[in-house]
Amino acid sequence: MYKIKKKQYLSSELCNDICSLLDSGLFIKDCLAVLDDNKLINKMIDELVQGNLISDIICNYLSKDILVNYKSFIKYLDFNQSLKLSMEVCTYFNQIKQESYKKLIYPISMFLITIVGLILFSNYGYSLMVNMFTSFSLDYQNLEMIFSFINALIIILVTFVLFVFSCFILFRSEKYQIIIYIILTKYKLTFFLKDYYSNQFAFYLMKFNNYGTNTLASLEMINNCNDKAMLKFMAYHVDQLLQSGEKLDNSISNVYIDCKLAHYIKLSYFNNNLSEMLNIYIQQNKTKQIRFIKKLTIAIQLFSYIAIGLIIIVVYQILFIPLSIISKM
Repeated sequence: MYKIKKKQYLSSELCNDICSLLDSGLFIKDCLAVLDDNKLINKMIDELVQGNLISDIICNYLSKDILVNYKSFIKYLDFNQSLKLSMEVCTYFNQIKQESYKKLIYPISMFLITIVGLILFSNYGYSLMVNMFTSFSLDYQNLEMIFSFINALIIILVTFVLFVFSCFILFRSEKYQIIIYIILTKYKLTFFLKDYYSNQFAFYLMKFNNYGTNTLASLEMINNCNDKAMLKFMAYHVDQLLQSGEKLDNSISNVYIDCKLAHYIKLSYFNNNLSEMLNIYIQQNKTKQIRFIKKLTIAIQLFSYIAIGLIIIVVYQILFIPLSIISKM
């Protein structure tokens, strides 16, 4: 049976090795020659011998997440800076995703299991309880009230889950992502999102500044990041205000970006070190986001524990009624 070969890409380690060797002053051909014998490296060397540019060659050997950033950066930076910055950006965003998944996977799973448990208890527990009460000639009106409350709670929770899931699906589309963010901003419901995207925006500004890129060029580079719709949206509004003559801190002080970021940029005018102030903002904002996620996970876990506890209490109390009757006979 014919198997489709999976396309191979340069590993992160190899990309970092190439950047390190270029930083040491070697030419790209010499850098590739001293690396471990590798089919991809050998192919790249062959293409270099044929006269192709390394900036074009490497596009065939980079993974999708690195390539999308590299193509945006290579228009403004040299090869080494573009590759290095692409690696730094990918590492940063992958780290954020992994940390968020680790913190949220357990409470979210527990929350969904709790909803499934409530649904099963409502569908199968009610009929069993009614039959038991009927067999003992007991009034089950209170039982109906309890299960009516549980059913109402299930409807609210399922509606909430479907709403969040729908927003998540729509958020994958650049068009709806921006529309949802604008609506949330209008009603001041951005919560975690504004801090999250402002942190990313500050990260890009800091990295571009480290490579000697001026503010207007940095905003233009963000506008060319094809997979960062929200950052492009923010950069567009900042750029429009800059073009009208506003200072950078005033331009960033708009409703779509965290106002604290503008404060840190204003402070950089005094110590003449924008990157340092942006880094401080990023670290403080990251701590704030971690606290928010921690509170969210605690709230989800607390609800799940309470819901499970209530089910256990209800079942125990209901089962205890016939047993108490039997003991009195």
